[in-house]
Amino acid sequence: LITIEQAQTVGPVFNVPLDIGFHLEGESQPRVETVRLNQRRHTFSFSLNRPPTLIELDPHTWLLMEARFGRR
Repeated sequence: LITIEQAQTVGPVFNVPLDIGFHLEGESQPRVETVRLNQRRHTFSFSLNRPPTLIELDPHTWLLMEARFGRR
């Protein structure tokens, strides 16, 4: 599960697509899934055939954003 929160305190909630890149062992390119952010908080679930070695938010740097990312 991945939970994403829009933390800005001023202005509306953004309505944007966000790419999430999953790096899987033995694969040269990440698997990229696109989600839509249009609420203050979202939780997403993905089916992967093995645990990722790395997860990247916006791997192609399309969005202007600051992100803090970690495990809970």
